[in-house]
Amino acid sequence: MGAILASRPPIPALGRVKAITQADLGVAIFANSITLTPGTVTLDVENGVLLVHGLRAQDLTETAFEAANRHAARAADGAA
Repeated sequence: MGAILASRPPIPALGRVKAITQADLGVAIFANSITLTPGTVTLDVENGVLLVHGLRAQDLTETAFEAANRHAARAADGAA
């Protein structure tokens, strides 16, 4: 919330994040979990790589979404 109300708001950025799993369900869960994170939205998915829009470039790293990525992969693998 502070980033939006700042006197000099950050310039939105795009980044790519690779899903751990290639299962469609896991990628969908991962993409949705990113979209549910405030300030981010998944724009596109191609071959397990997600195009993510975020408010700050430093928030669009692989490590920023690492826990969600692992949980999505585990959920998809457990559902198979």
